[in-house]
Amino acid sequence: VDPRLTVSEGHRVSDTVYMRVRSAHPEVQDVLVHIDPEDDGELQAVPPGPLPERAEILAQMRELLGPNAPEPRRVQLHYLGQRIEVEIVLPTPMDDDALAALRERRLDWLQNHPHYRNIRVFFEPAL
Repeated sequence: VDPRLTVSEGHRVSDTVYMRVRSAHPEVQDVLVHIDPEDDGELQAVPPGPLPERAEILAQMRELLGPNAPEPRRVQLHYLGQRIEVEIVLPTPMDDDALAALRERRLDWLQNHPHYRNIRVFFEPAL
C-alpha cells in the first residue's frame, strides 16, 4: 500500500480484502491479510547504525525548528526502507526570514543525517 496511508486506512484495506476473499470463497474459514508499506523486493542502501526512537527524533526536530518556532501540532514518522521521513505540522506559519533559515537548517540536517530521507513542515492554522 501507499506508505503514507494511515493505520486506520490500512486496517480498512485489510478488512475489505478479508471480506472479498470470504465472499468469493465461502469454504475459506480464515484469512490473514498483511499490509506492508514497502516493496520488500527493492534493494536500498541502509545507513549504518540503529534508527532513532520517537523521543529522540522529536527532540532533534525541536532543535531543527529553532527556539522561536511554535510547538508542533502533530509529528508523523514514516519508517521506510531503514530510513525516516518526518512530517511536522505547525499551528502558525513562520515569517519569511524564519522560513528561509529553516530551509537551510533542513538541507544541512538531511546532508549530515543519512537516516533521514526527508523532513516536511506544514502549517495548519486552527479554524
